[in-house]
Formats: sequence, C-alpha cells, structure tokens
Amino acid sequence: PSADTESRRLRDAAKEERASLQSELAELRSRLTDSEARRSDAERRAVGAEAQGRDGAGRAAEAAAEAEALRNARDAALAAAAEAEERSGEAERNLEDVLAARDRARAQGQEREAELERRVTGMGAELVRARVWGRN
Repeated sequence: PSADTESRRLRDAAKEERASLQSELAELRSRLTDSEARRSDAERRAVGAEAQGRDGAGRAAEAAAEAEALRNARDAALAAAAEAEERSGEAERNLEDVLAARDRARAQGQEREAELERRVTGMGAELVRARVWGRN
C-alpha cells in the first residue's frame, strides 16, 4: 500500500511537473512567436527607414543648400547694415559740423550786429554833441 501511494504521489508530481513544463513551453513558444513578429516588423521598418533615409539625405542636402543661401543673405544684410550704420554716423557728424558752423556764424552775426549798434549809438551821441557844440 505505501509503495502504491508513493508511486501515485510520484506520478502525480511528475504529471504536475509535466503540466508545468508544458505550460512554460507554451509560454516560451508564444514569446518566440511574438519575438519573430517583432523582428519581422523591425526588418520591415528598417527597410522603410533606409528608403526614408535616402529620401531624407536628399532633403537634407536641399536644406543645407538653403541654409547656406540664407547664411549668405544674412551676411550680405549684415554688411549692408554695417555700411548703412557707418554712413549714418558720417551723416550725423556732418550734421553736427553744419550745426556748429551755423551756431558760430549766428554768434558772429550777433557780435557784428551788437558792434554796429554800438557804433550807431556812438555816432548818434557824437551827432548830438556836435549839434550841442554847434549851438554854443
């Protein structure tokens, strides 16, 4: 009786182990199938990526040429801006010189006018004196 019990227990344990191994094997086969599907999908994407890469390389070359053209345009604009800034500074200096010359001319004119007024006043005073002396 105990040998039969032991034998049954070993058979049951073996069945359980076999069921566990079959379940594990089924799980591994499922994973393998999933892995194969992912590998196949990855290969498909790699082929697509290569095609896109070739197309992208062409677009990248176009973009690089456009970027170079934009850099050249920017450099030309910067050079033009620097030249305009220089001309503006020169024009500002010329304007300051003209304004300073005008201010000097105005000041000289005012000095001449004041001198003439003094002369006229002096002549008027001499005329008055001459008349007074002439009456005496």
